[in-house]
Amino acid sequence: MPKVETTSPLVSPTRTRTFNLKSRPTSHPAPKALIRNNEKENSKPVETNGGLQEANALGDTNARRGIAREANSEFTSEVAHYTSTIEFYKAENERLRRMTREWGQEVEELSAFVEIQRARIQKLEETLQDKREEIGDLEESVRWLDARVEKELKEKMAYWDELSKSLRTIEILESAVYSEDGGELGSHNQNYHLCDPIVV
Repeated sequence: MPKVETTSPLVSPTRTRTFNLKSRPTSHPAPKALIRNNEKENSKPVETNGGLQEANALGDTNARRGIAREANSEFTSEVAHYTSTIEFYKAENERLRRMTREWGQEVEELSAFVEIQRARIQKLEETLQDKREEIGDLEESVRWLDARVEKELKEKMAYWDELSKSLRTIEILESAVYSEDGGELGSHNQNYHLCDPIVV
């Protein structure tokens, strides 16, 4: 604390005495930091006397207070900046985690859908294989039926050919008998006639 010079009412006006305000009792104790600064100021060697000493001490105190306020302001600004940066990164991290969870759920849903479709495709492939086997069996049956029909057709054609030849032979024999009998066969069998061969 700066020392204050006062004039005592009990001595001559020309004499002065110096005392430290720290020795006076106060109703509110001074802060410890301020007391430490005062002790440092009091421990410094006195280079000047009177008002110059007080002015220098007051200037140094004000300068230190200004530096402290500036440092405190810069520190507060830096703390606020880093605090806001940390909060921003926390929010961004939380947003990314939420997006990751949502993407994970979508991936799980898509994976389940893919598995379902894969099972359906496998079932369709099995069904298609069964149908191919059925078609193969049907083609084999059709080939067998074609061969059978062709065989039966040949047999029937041979039968009709033999029948046609037999009928032709009968017709020739009837004509010969009719000629030898003088037409009696014709008179007795007016409604009789040979059938034409059946052609398939």
